Amino acid sequence: MNLSRDEIFSATDVARNFTTILKKIETNKKVFVMKNNKFQCVMLSINEYEKLQNALVVLEAIYKERKKQNGKD
Repeated sequence: MNLSRDEIFSATDVARNFTTILKKIETNKKVFVMKNNKFQCVMLSINEYEKLQNALVVLEAIYKERKKQNGKD
């Protein structure tokens, strides 16, 4: 995974600059939050989250179909 410096913020930075961070999320799609020099979470725009949820639904459907097909062999 390739990360750029403008996608990584400390938890303190996020707390102190929440509005600015939200604006970055709108343009960069995601922000990685670190606490004690460890990655703790990823903040996504609602649009990116919905895309991931939709992709998950599709992948689950594919998995179920393949599992069903393999059970009939």
